Amino acid sequence: MFFGWVIEHAIILLPTWAWLIIAGAGAVIYYLSSFIGLFPQLKPYGILIKIIGAAALLGGVFMTGGEGVTAIWQQQLAAANERVAIAEIASKEATGKIQTRVVTQIQTIKDVQVVIQERIREVEKILDAECKIPPEAVSIHNDAARNEKGRK
Repeated sequence: MFFGWVIEHAIILLPTWAWLIIAGAGAVIYYLSSFIGLFPQLKPYGILIKIIGAAALLGGVFMTGGEGVTAIWQQQLAAANERVAIAEIASKEATGKIQTRVVTQIQTIKDVQVVIQERIREVEKILDAECKIPPEAVSIHNDAARNEKGRK
């Protein structure tokens, strides 16, 4: 986890060409380390310099590859952000359609209530006059239960 974080920030801090220069310098150091044996004062450091050159070469190549992978991930992230933006726009449109439909349905329910209430007032007069349940009362009750506009 920490190693990945350090690698990612190192990739971000240095440009791609810097990693290529480090890899090239490592290759040159590794190659020139084989000639260190010609100098008796530097001969004990030959192995150390060879290891440093190889490490610089491998590290530079590794980080150059990491830069490429990071670029690919950045492109995929940008494409995903574009898809998210498109989905948000579609979501807003769908939400608007749903809200419109809900408002329409609520208005329809209120209209049905008004019609049924008017029919109830008409039948109420008949009920009060005759004291029996006419078929219109049953019809009104059924229509109210089904939430339909009343029939006369």
